[in-house]
Amino acid sequence: MGFGALFATADAGATIFLPLIVRSPAVEEPRDVMPAEVRAAVVDDITDFIENLPREDFEAETAQILARLQAHAEIETAVADDTGGMIWATFSDGVTLYIFDEEHAPPPEDPTAQRAPSPASSPPGTAGPVPAAAPEVLLPAMPGSSAPVAGPPSGVPNFWYRLLDGLGPGYRNTNPIPDIQAMLDEAGYRGFAGDASLTALRHVGNDGVFYLRTHGLPGNQETGRPAAFSTSTLYKGEFETDLIAADYAYGRLGLMLIRYRWYRRRPEPAYAITDAFIDRYWGNFADNSLVYFDACHGITLDPIIDVLRQKNASVIMGWNGRLRPGPAQDTSRFVFDRLLGANVFPPREDPPQRPFDYFSVFDAHIGPARDHGHCPVEESTLEFRTGPGSFGLLVPSIKRMEIREEPEELIIHGLFGTDPGDGQRQVTVQGEPLPVDTWTEDEITVAG
Repeated sequence: MGFGALFATADAGATIFLPLIVRSPAVEEPRDVMPAEVRAAVVDDITDFIENLPREDFEAETAQILARLQAHAEIETAVADDTGGMIWATFSDGVTLYIFDEEHAPPPEDPTAQRAPSPASSPPGTAGPVPAAAPEVLLPAMPGSSAPVAGPPSGVPNFWYRLLDGLGPGYRNTNPIPDIQAMLDEAGYRGFAGDASLTALRHVGNDGVFYLRTHGLPGNQETGRPAAFSTSTLYKGEFETDLIAADYAYGRLGLMLIRYRWYRRRPEPAYAITDAFIDRYWGNFADNSLVYFDACHGITLDPIIDVLRQKNASVIMGWNGRLRPGPAQDTSRFVFDRLLGANVFPPREDPPQRPFDYFSVFDAHIGPARDHGHCPVEESTLEFRTGPGSFGLLVPSIKRMEIREEPEELIIHGLFGTDPGDGQRQVTVQGEPLPVDTWTEDEITVAG
């Protein structure tokens, strides 16, 4: 059974596949944008105000922030959710300022920073070396160029990855990207890892694996504010470029402030990208691609998910609620470990596990891992949505092998994707290539 058919049954289930959601209206005509120095004065005032809150009464201080916002003539609306954990403020030119409560932020690096009584932040994620591996069924040969190539097996993406971090230096101790990158590199992938800056996010495209670790900012139906993801690019105030002004005008950018609940720490305003930004700047993903959002509410930001489907994202993974940085990133390490068969991150199993398709990882691995104390994200669940294509695996997976004497041949059973074609098939034994007679999605025959 092909990967597309294998997952078609799962896609039909209401708990897994959701119909396309109508996107927030695009800004067809550019809006007039307020002078940069006017916006900067408002942002500076709100930043100062939040920094100096005593952190004694969260509900009362939420009301004070709303009142402070509403006192500015440049702010058209300011509302909060039922918990006060998310505030949406709309400038008179339509730009959204997102202010969200970071209850689980790690302590500030400055030891003199003032701290209010609170629960301890979550522990950092674990890390470990990636052992050497010698897969016997390989992806198509990597060309000399680092550019992604067309024509990988169906169900397996091209082997170009992009891993971006939008959380910033305050969350470095929980960053899983070096571990994910090491596992992907060991499996034969190549790509880019770095900060989720505006520059980097304007050049996304043709990725087989795309991972974004950042803050997810839900939209607000009452005010029509769009959902967004934060970036690592700090707000430039009165020194903004014409390109940023144009992105404001077309509804592509907002601003984000973190409200640290337990630490008296100055928020650092940063830019946030909306579905309109993704629609404008991102190219199509590679066929059978995997997109993974390690962000609060990442899988619930429906307008963004809709655009990603239009951009050829085959499977989109993300969280349906709020996250603690450490446990969430431990989960991402675990997911990539099981998809790649790395057998590095807990819970380790004996014997070591082969690579699995993503549906098996969700169905048979994540739940039991959480039950045994791993991937302990209490507030949220990792889910997936499907789009075009038939993503199934990150690497081919061998289940078992048998040798036939007449005719003399090796039969390999497992999950391999469709035949990559002449010149692209690779089967090796102890590093020596062998001729492939037949290749199907679950069986390969090698001549003796």
